[in-house]
Amino acid sequence: MNKILYLFFVITLIFSSCTPDNFETHESGLQYKKFTHNPEETLIFPGYVVTLKYSVFNNKNTLIEESGIFRIMVNSPSHDGGSVEDGLCLLHKNDSALFLINAKNYYNKTRRVKVPENVLPESDINFYVKIIDVITEDEFNEEQKAANAAKKFNEEELLLDYIKREDITTEPLISGIYIIQLKATDNPFPQPGQLVTVHYNGSFLNGQIFDSSYDRNEPFSFVLGAAQVIQGWEEGVARMRIGEKAKLIIPSHLAYGENGAGPIPPFTTLFFEIELLSAQ
Repeated sequence: MNKILYLFFVITLIFSSCTPDNFETHESGLQYKKFTHNPEETLIFPGYVVTLKYSVFNNKNTLIEESGIFRIMVNSPSHDGGSVEDGLCLLHKNDSALFLINAKNYYNKTRRVKVPENVLPESDINFYVKIIDVITEDEFNEEQKAANAAKKFNEEELLLDYIKREDITTEPLISGIYIIQLKATDNPFPQPGQLVTVHYNGSFLNGQIFDSSYDRNEPFSFVLGAAQVIQGWEEGVARMRIGEKAKLIIPSHLAYGENGAGPIPPFTTLFFEIELLSAQ
């Protein structure tokens, strides 16, 4: 259904059949109207993961917001008096419904944002929702495990391809990190608890730099062994002598893992050129 038809459908339902007189009232106080009802499908409970789309209208039936299709985990009610969460737990997969919800509660307590200027805080919003899919938390976790396993496999394949393409003969340590010496010295190794200072370039395997102390002309310092940096840095820098320079190839399980961070996507192997300037 295209956007124009979808909006026409929702507005038609609101004006033609959705007055407080024919709404049902939930024990929470939520007033709701079901447009489609599929009791043979999966009923939503807190903790379930739901794929849905929704539209919000103010008390003058002006469209305030409209979502695309997205997934959320349904939580316990975000406020008293009838919440979105209360309403969702009345629905099944493929159901659609309209909820009347206090605008101030919805925006301040559910969305945790300010009430829009074109919405009266003490009025009710019209929250139209269409449920597309419903899965349990266990099903979602299994789905995530499978997706993460595929991403991890892809990361390993990309790393092996990089090692082959760059003709890297250095063997990884047991942890999986590669330490490729670029400049050697006879200076001592840094010790745990010392403040070490380094210069570095951080890049992806495709060569794109995502961080550089050289570009900032500002060396970076951290306490070795104090978990102030990623595990790959702890392990790599501890094996460098003061004054040495090395390349570190750090798999994601020694970096930012399955979640990523900032510009670094999940399951991403990182490449660092590090120069150990001092340890004190």
